[in-house]
Amino acid sequence: MDPGLRRLGIGSALQTAAIQRCRAAGCYQMRSRSPTTSTENYTLKIEAGYVLSPSEQNDSYYFLLKL
Repeated sequence: MDPGLRRLGIGSALQTAAIQRCRAAGCYQMRSRSPTTSTENYTLKIEAGYVLSPSEQNDSYYFLLKL
């Protein structure tokens, strides 16, 4: 993403919409995988309530959110 477009709430808005759609579809959890180098995404997921889950791959993190 263009660094000039960060911190405008776009990612948070998309995350909120995804959570709402998953809840409406009857999902009980959401899972996301992100490279360890994506510190912006790491922060976004933690702020959205995800918990960090171990990954067998050393190049990424898993994030889980109970709905």
